[in-house]
Amino acid sequence: GTTGDSLDIKQIFSGTSRRVDSQDFKGGVVEVVFGSAEIDLRGVRLSGGEATLALSVLFGSIEIMVPHEWQVVVDGSPILGSIESKKTTIPDAGKTGTLRVKASALFGSVEVKE
Repeated sequence: GTTGDSLDIKQIFSGTSRRVDSQDFKGGVVEVVFGSAEIDLRGVRLSGGEATLALSVLFGSIEIMVPHEWQVVVDGSPILGSIESKKTTIPDAGKTGTLRVKASALFGSVEVKE
């Protein structure tokens, strides 16, 4: 579940939709097997201006919604799946934080968007 300032979500054969409003968000883990997770981080402030999310999906999907002012750095390895960021790049002067996404997708998809 959402334990204050970090995520720890494990979905198997089901789906979840979460809105996180932490003002000291540290990141966390989202694992999906045969299911889906929609995580809305648009009300979040990053702890120290930076956080890391570890995302893992097997036969499912993870969708992360982030504020426009964040820089998102995606590092991942899709195998018969997709990992993509549809987030527009923001100039350093305008950014309020950096979210690092470490993702793996096997027969599934990970998407980061505004």
